[in-house]
Amino acid sequence: MSNLLLRDRIQVVLVQILNRTLFEQPMDGEWASHDSHEDTAYGVLILKTLSCLPWHALLHEIIMSSIRVGQRVLGQSEAAWSRPSHLWIGKVPYGLATLSEAYCLAAMNAPQHVPHVWSSKVASFLEIPEKAVLETVSLAATLKDYQHQPIWRLQASAIEGCMFLPKLRSVQSDIFPQQEGAKNAYMAFIPFTWVLVNNIGYLNVPADLLLDMMIVSACNYRMDEYMDTTVAGFSEADIKEAKRIICDLCSEQSEKLQPKDQPLECSFNPTGDEESALGVSRLETQETPARVKRLSNNEVDFVDLEADQGSSTLPVSAFRDVIGRYTRAMLTYPRLLHASSTDRANLRRSLHTYLLAHIAQVADSSRFSFQASRCSSNKIIFSKPRSSFYTWAHTTGADTLSSPFAFDFLVCLVGAASSLSQSKGQSSSNPDCFGLVGQKYLAEDLSSRLAVMGRLYNDYGSVTRDRLEHNVNSINFPEFHPQTGTSDISVDEILDPTSEKKLKENLLRLADYERHGADEALARLLVQLNEEWDNHGAERRKQNANAVELFSGVAKLYADIYVARDISNCIKKEG
Repeated sequence: MSNLLLRDRIQVVLVQILNRTLFEQPMDGEWASHDSHEDTAYGVLILKTLSCLPWHALLHEIIMSSIRVGQRVLGQSEAAWSRPSHLWIGKVPYGLATLSEAYCLAAMNAPQHVPHVWSSKVASFLEIPEKAVLETVSLAATLKDYQHQPIWRLQASAIEGCMFLPKLRSVQSDIFPQQEGAKNAYMAFIPFTWVLVNNIGYLNVPADLLLDMMIVSACNYRMDEYMDTTVAGFSEADIKEAKRIICDLCSEQSEKLQPKDQPLECSFNPTGDEESALGVSRLETQETPARVKRLSNNEVDFVDLEADQGSSTLPVSAFRDVIGRYTRAMLTYPRLLHASSTDRANLRRSLHTYLLAHIAQVADSSRFSFQASRCSSNKIIFSKPRSSFYTWAHTTGADTLSSPFAFDFLVCLVGAASSLSQSKGQSSSNPDCFGLVGQKYLAEDLSSRLAVMGRLYNDYGSVTRDRLEHNVNSINFPEFHPQTGTSDISVDEILDPTSEKKLKENLLRLADYERHGADEALARLLVQLNEEWDNHGAERRKQNANAVELFSGVAKLYADIYVARDISNCIKKEG
């Protein structure tokens, strides 16, 4: 058996079976909503079978409790065991008395938690980083939307999330320079957030789609670090060249030039068994060798190993290689190939906007840092920004968060999956994910509102880090200092707890306002999906609705995490 099949597929399936069985058992212990003892017997047998797996330890108590409750319900209905439920499907649903009774007897009498000795190979794949699980769970348990959830639900979701971590780490290393010593606290949260929202909301989004969105999230975290570090040291000429490179790589013509007979040489291979999760060959890119150097206080720095000792940034040629691998991987992702041309064009545009927004944000932060260095009072107000705070928050600020790009990626994934299920292998034009103009408009509005919301909550949680890194934060805009203009508040004053608290309270009120707007946009979109459909059926409607609920839920979960803790790496910028 392939190691990757066992690590990336089989154990994900097993833990999802366990979790969905646990999550779907109601308080009365009977899994079926139509008084089916046979369904309950299946649930008990699933839990008994999976209880022997090594990662069940944290869930041992809830597994045993669920089994006992299920058996109690079965015992109370023993007289009905031979009356089958119509659960089996042939031409019509049917049931068999002997099977019904046999499953009920097995559920009542099969041994619980049979000890099993696993080989060292299998045990290494099934090992769970218990410390990371407990850390993510302890944080989630403090968040408003999850503090009333039973702790076992958070633990079960964290364990399921750990199943995706090996794939995420391998994918990141295929695009970006290697990191040395960075804590990357966000890596544990990425799979946990997507799995938790999926489980708590009973959305049942497929594992492949969850993995795809985790990959995008992980790569975007690294892209943020890479752009903030690399572009900060570019000259004006380098920045112009970097913009040109981004425009070229995100153009429609660039995608058409990809070799059709070798599609995986420039794209992710998220389900393959190759050692590299990407088909991107580092030897073919001929990039300048680079690594990420560990600095103090969890800081990381991208270092050119072939450059002079005095240089601390990658040359533009290496920038082209890294950005090239990233854009090709995103735009030629295998599971996007069946998305509609319209959805893929939107994805290309949002990727272009996302990368250029990083250039603009780094330029803003450079101007802000320069202003502070030339002022004896070390002013923290951003003097003469390119736009108002509102405009910045809805453009550069929101776009650098990558949320609009990630949303368009999700739209392509869902649309492509729907196209495949409809065509069943036959060639046909691929329909857009959202078929009607109202759906398209509200979907983009939701995406925009979630991005602005995320930016404001992110800035709330990163005031200290942004100050250390000389990054522009929302509270640096003049609108937050109406009585002082641009000349009275100093770093010493902003460090005062009372002053900083007031600024953050104002920012949090704006973030909450944007959150309410996002909630309204989601509600209206779901109504559109339910009422205005274009004859593609209830199944596609449900898939689209579940996907947007998943994305919205994850965005709001990250917003709450930003308020509770800053999980990003600190970045050392030179130049």
